[in-house]
Formats: sequence, C-alpha cells, structure tokens
Amino acid sequence: MNNVLKLQSGELVELFDGSGEVFLGEITEISKKSVELEKKKTKTVPDERKEVFAYIPLLRRTNTELMVQKLTELGIKNIIPIKSDRSVKDKVNLDRLKKISLEATEQSGQYFLTEICEPIKLADALDQSKNTMQIVFDMGGQNISEITKTFPLSFFIGPEGGWTDDERELFKSSDVTIAALGKTTLRGETAAIVAAYESLRQK
Repeated sequence: MNNVLKLQSGELVELFDGSGEVFLGEITEISKKSVELEKKKTKTVPDERKEVFAYIPLLRRTNTELMVQKLTELGIKNIIPIKSDRSVKDKVNLDRLKKISLEATEQSGQYFLTEICEPIKLADALDQSKNTMQIVFDMGGQNISEITKTFPLSFFIGPEGGWTDDERELFKSSDVTIAALGKTTLRGETAAIVAAYESLRQK
C-alpha cells in the first residue's frame, strides 16, 4: 500500500479473505511498516464464477507461471497440472504458483482464490473429472466455438509436442469431446489461455 500503490491517509481500501468476505476500510495511518484502518463496512460477495477445471501441461517454470496468472485473471476456479507422456517436468513450486495466483486475484479485482493442485497423471485426471463435461483440445477436433458447453466443465491442454498416440487412444476410450482452438498450432501457455476464455463463454 505504501511502497507500490503510494496510498495516503483518508483513502479507502478493500481487504478480502479469498472466500467472499470483504472489508472496506479508510486508512487512518500509514508507514513503511504498518497500516491502520478504520472499518467502514463489510460485505459478503457471492461466487459467480463458472465451475471450470483447467488441466494444464507441465511446461517450463516461467510458462507455467504465466498460465496460472492469466487463468486466474480470467476467473478459472481450479487449476490442475497434469503429467503426460511428453511433459518436460513432473513437479511444480506450488507455493510460488499460489502466490502468483493471489497477486493476479488482487490485480483483477476478484474476491475468490483459485485452487491450484499438485500435478497428477493424465489417466487420473480423466477419472477425477469424469462427472464433468470433458473437453480435450487437439488439432483436428471440432472448433470450440461450435460446441455447446455445460458446467461443470473440465478442459485439457497437451504438452509441448502435443498428445501421443497412446494418449489419443486413452481419449477414445473415455467420454470426452475433442475440440480445436483454430487452424494454427499454439504454444502450450497460449493454448491454455485461449481455452480458458473459450470454456467460460456460453455459446
């Protein structure tokens, strides 16, 4: 508040607990080490985000962080990294991702935190999401803009290099919808952001 936003006494700020409880206060005193607020009012905000689960690829650290940041800004409720055959990593710094997501929540003016989970295997992700509409993004699928979406919805983004033939066979044995984001090949982080936006849109 002091070093970055340069707020001063008399200005109003909102504090939130990540689950819809919001506190509006007026700054009465501010310094480098502390801020004192006078409570003006509190409110409870309903969570109006759609039930969307984003199963994202494990990419290099900066690319994974970008995905988490942008998906949070878009209002995705749940982010689950998946381990697939061509994953370049199998672990994430969960604490750092949660910090990035929290900052994105604040920046975008939202009141609810995005849940970020530990990475799981692709087969486990498909089983975990079987009670939702499952959309796997892959070249050659039906354009996502032509698909009628229902919620809760889970979407899956492949790693660098795309899905393997074995993984495509796994999709065939599961009740999933194969969709495409367009005619061009997108980077993993770009595909995740576009897929999140398209998944949230009602046809």
